[in-house]
Amino acid sequence: MRSVGANDKQHRRSMNTTPPNVLIVPEAFDASDGAKTPFGQRWGGEVIHLSADHLAASRAGQTLAVDVRSEYVVFLKAEKSESDI
Repeated sequence: MRSVGANDKQHRRSMNTTPPNVLIVPEAFDASDGAKTPFGQRWGGEVIHLSADHLAASRAGQTLAVDVRSEYVVFLKAEKSESDI
């Protein structure tokens, strides 16, 4: 398996063929210690539970900030649907 270099990544972005970074999966999967996942190898993961209030805030246009392992922050935004326009 060949590694993906910076030029390959830039080419994929320019061709709009970048793999998705959000997937709908039936349940959480092992994403630790180099496990193979739909995103490639990963070394950690965690389950974040969203409340009805979180979902309502997102649908209302607010951004959710999620602390990941006290090291990273992931920002979640809901896309507007045609009924919101």
